Amino acid sequence: MTSITRETLDRLEECAAAINLHLTFWFDTECFHTEEEALEILQYCEAGEFADFTDTCVDELIGLIHTEFFDPPHQSPLATIDKPVGINLDTGISYE
Repeated sequence: MTSITRETLDRLEECAAAINLHLTFWFDTECFHTEEEALEILQYCEAGEFADFTDTCVDELIGLIHTEFFDPPHQSPLATIDKPVGINLDTGISYE
């Protein structure tokens, strides 16, 4: 068995694709009709509950992505597609 050349490794790296998924959570100010409603949401945010909610949403999405990528259910469109050998998935998360 021969070793892989640097050129071949570089070509593999060039073939890799990156998709940056950006999620933005915001409040539709049209939904608030009174000062009390707006203040209630502010309190929700300041108590850390909004961060907990968004973290839970992101965790669920990442879980679904990992399931589809690594072990797709029988009914999934990915279950019938051959996954290339050696392909990996990185789901790093950053917060702004």
